[in-house]
Amino acid sequence: MALYQKAARSRMPAGVPEEPEIADFEELEARSQELKLQQKCQDIAALILVDELEDSSDE
Repeated sequence: MALYQKAARSRMPAGVPEEPEIADFEELEARSQELKLQQKCQDIAALILVDELEDSSDE
C-alpha cells in the first residue's frame, strides 16, 4: 500500500490545480440552451425508435 501511495503521489502534479477560466454569463447561458436542445433532440429520437420497434414487433 505504501508503494502504491508513493507511486500515486509521484504522478500527481505539484501544487494546487489551476481553476479553468470562468466564462461570462452569456456564454454559459448559450451552452446551457444548446445542451437542453440536444437533450430534447435525443428524447425525440428515442421516442421515434421506440415507436419503430413497437411497430416492427406488432407485424
